[in-house]
Amino acid sequence: MSGLGESVSVPVLARVALIGVATGFRSQLGTATVALTTDSGETSCPASLLAGRWAKAITAAAAAGELVADKLPGTPSRLGAAGFVPRLLLGALAGAALAGRRPGDSTPPVIAALTGAVAAAGGTFAGAGWRAAAHSGGRPDWAAAVTEDVAALALAYAACAPCHGRQAASAPVPVTGADPDEAAAVRP
Repeated sequence: MSGLGESVSVPVLARVALIGVATGFRSQLGTATVALTTDSGETSCPASLLAGRWAKAITAAAAAGELVADKLPGTPSRLGAAGFVPRLLLGALAGAALAGRRPGDSTPPVIAALTGAVAAAGGTFAGAGWRAAAHSGGRPDWAAAVTEDVAALALAYAACAPCHGRQAASAPVPVTGADPDEAAAVRP
């Protein structure tokens, strides 16, 4: 139980944590990925806020801009308030939106938002730590940044991929190689 009188879905919270970490790596990427993978007819809030054409365009442009700006020498640290606070807020939004778009899920939005924010904080410190370690190891910053981009994109994809509860319920599938009279039905 969540303490709020509702049950919490562990697979949903795992996806929320992934999108939160991706947001910690690249602040705009979590909301952009959720927006781009949310059906335009979504009615649950806050997912519906990211479902429109303009929301998709704006979040995608912001994410693309950040992927470029992150490589520039004058980009401020993500650990300062101007970089850290937005990551927490965007991680909370992406987490709540991602959890809210799964039909029948009873994970409270506040739990999803908190999970997204905490994971974004973890991703923020992990990303900064990676960049510092890469720099101290003599690697060029752009190479470390691109590696972080790839990790963030992979996490965002893993969180939002259709195979995570967005498909129709599967029908029983007979076990292959068994005698047709004795075939057991299993769910994939």
